[in-house]
Amino acid sequence: LMLNIIRAKYISTMIFNTKKSFFLRVFFYVLISFVYFYFMSKNAPLGIDWRPFHQERVLNATNNILNFTTLIKHGYTTYLSPTQLESGLNSNKIFSFYAVHAQSYLHFVAAKLIGGEKLVINLGQYLDKFAIVSSAVISAELARKFFPKIPSINGEIISFSVFSLFISSPWSYRMSIAAWLEVYVLIFFLISFLFFLNKRKFLGFLFIFLASFSQYAWGALFFIIYSSIIFLSLTTQKTKTIKLFLPPGINTPRDKLYLLLSCISPCIIFIIQGMFFTFNNPELSFGNSSPLYRIGIDGLSNIH
Repeated sequence: LMLNIIRAKYISTMIFNTKKSFFLRVFFYVLISFVYFYFMSKNAPLGIDWRPFHQERVLNATNNILNFTTLIKHGYTTYLSPTQLESGLNSNKIFSFYAVHAQSYLHFVAAKLIGGEKLVINLGQYLDKFAIVSSAVISAELARKFFPKIPSINGEIISFSVFSLFISSPWSYRMSIAAWLEVYVLIFFLISFLFFLNKRKFLGFLFIFLASFSQYAWGALFFIIYSSIIFLSLTTQKTKTIKLFLPPGINTPRDKLYLLLSCISPCIIFIIQGMFFTFNNPELSFGNSSPLYRIGIDGLSNIH
């Protein structure tokens, strides 16, 4: 048994420890993804396509950008149908609606103008799956680099195990049929770590900004976490341990300042945006639920 393990490890090392090893791993990542999604398309009761309710809200958000300047000029759209939105805007009462930031749907606007609603749905489905698979690939490659070296376990075993667990997780499947913005928060955040590892700090900060810009609530949370870590680093002598909780290469005070600004800037931008909208449209109000409600810990009974 030991001889077979050593032989298998030696063969794996010969195959993967070459200049083309990364591309070979990517080939297997893609292969695993195709096998997984094909299996789920045949066996999962809900399939792998967007759910009807998700298709409807994406199409509504896209159509509302094209048809209602009242919202888009302030950077907003909504999941309400155009008919409901028009009725609410034309009423003489204060109209409350669920607002979403329009920048997340601008590429769908281009797709709608080029190929209609069918292209919007197809593009969105493939983009979501591409983001999920890419996040799994980056997670696998980061795990390969950061996991403790174990003599009896080849690095490829770690990579493919992490990738397989990620791509086949219930969260990944749920996101493939009705994605949240967290999908894009995650991929931008992971990409930033790749840039930090390769000492491309500007691009690392840029992608943390994009992650926070995708969903500002996560940016605020990143800010709280990293500012707490930085504060702890000022009150303890275990600076080497504290640095492990920051992105790679974040050492100087300036780096830490840029990191915090990258996290909190989108939140500040969106707060100012909301204030301008409310000031210029007193007859309209946001009907969005609170983060605690969406998490399911607001003390009330809700579907979450």
